[in-house]
Amino acid sequence: MLNPFMRACGLGACVVLIGCLGSPQEKREQASQLAACSGDSTDAEVQDNILITEEFAGSLASSMQLAWYPALFAIDFAVLYAQTIIGLVGGTPAGWTFEDGSYTLDQDTGAIVLTLSTTVASGYGPAGSVVSEDVFALSSYFVGATIETDSETKAATITFESPGPLIELLGLGPAPASPLTLTEADQQAVVDSLMTLAIEPVYVSKGVTSHLSWQFDWTSPKATLTDMAGGQSIDLELVAVHATREDLDQTLDTDQWEIRQENGEVGGFTTFTVKGGHFDYGGRVDLSSEAFKLVIPERELNCL
Repeated sequence: MLNPFMRACGLGACVVLIGCLGSPQEKREQASQLAACSGDSTDAEVQDNILITEEFAGSLASSMQLAWYPALFAIDFAVLYAQTIIGLVGGTPAGWTFEDGSYTLDQDTGAIVLTLSTTVASGYGPAGSVVSEDVFALSSYFVGATIETDSETKAATITFESPGPLIELLGLGPAPASPLTLTEADQQAVVDSLMTLAIEPVYVSKGVTSHLSWQFDWTSPKATLTDMAGGQSIDLELVAVHATREDLDQTLDTDQWEIRQENGEVGGFTTFTVKGGHFDYGGRVDLSSEAFKLVIPERELNCL
């Protein structure tokens, strides 16, 4: 199974990106970098031995591609809630599921699990309280609600049976009276109040081919929705890398992790060591991207 970066390198992309990951030219370059330590290995054995690094570089880039989603989720949150409060659209963003206070995006290349918590003390609880109800469900704020919107003023009048469990997160007090009319300015104030919630993401990135299996585990510290929607850097802490190839009895372990992500752009590098197979060696992967676009990996290999 080709990774998305190998597929992206098709269709002439390597005309522009010389040395594109997985291209014949790039493979030859990698093999030449290991000439001093490959011993009497044949060309085919050398290529087979370095396949694990090609898959590592592609899987790593794919993982970082997925890691943009918390910031996109924060932006979606503001937009969808504003729409929900005036009765247009509601529900968890497409692709995400909600269960037991966690929002999960699960794809072939990995999964993200997000939890939300408060940063301001209120009747819901002290600052730091985990929000266990679905923030995208209107019933979490207003039980039995109907909404009418004035087409001219855009004011929304909400008629409801009782306040929901998250009512205080709206900044409207513990028991607003029904019906409740919110002007456009009031609606923005509600969104601003909700944007003080903090997101704490946990990432699991994964990949499987006919020979290789991968799992990258990392975490990120809490950040408010306001900060993330504003493009604050997402600091990723690599917890573990599990990369193995059973038929060659190979393992790949990361040595240095200097990957950064800011305003939707990914950059930096990581170094690694490969043990087993036909011979041991090391290497480095550099990542680069433009905002919210494909992450491009470039690898270099070296003898130990």
